[in-house]
Amino acid sequence: MNFFESKHLVLFYDGYCNLCSSLTQFVKEIDSKAVIQYAPLQSPEVKEFLANHGIDTTNITTVVCALNGKIYTKSTAVIKVMQQLPELSLMAGLLLLVPVQIRDSIYELVANNRYQWFGQTEECFIADQLNSNKA
Repeated sequence: MNFFESKHLVLFYDGYCNLCSSLTQFVKEIDSKAVIQYAPLQSPEVKEFLANHGIDTTNITTVVCALNGKIYTKSTAVIKVMQQLPELSLMAGLLLLVPVQIRDSIYELVANNRYQWFGQTEECFIADQLNSNKA
């Protein structure tokens, strides 16, 4: 699948991270118009796609999203996801006022400690569970 061909934002998440999986499930629940698609970073298809677009997938520690032919990472990816959801779009706008260096520093602090703080699973939370009711 060419993720850039999707007419929706595609959210790539860490399927082993409890925080990432929980937040992805939360986004799915409030995505009433089903404007976001989901794929775990551990998927061979996702790894190949990201590697072909210059992202080192050997030790990826960031959320990634693709939208309109562009790839976004770290806090900008989170904001792009939030912008797709009416319930979170105002908060996304406010976060855009914070300089990217500050946003990404906070993002990296959480990302680098997410397994210690929130734990991880031994099985990847698979996107099929999320995409199963997409039209």
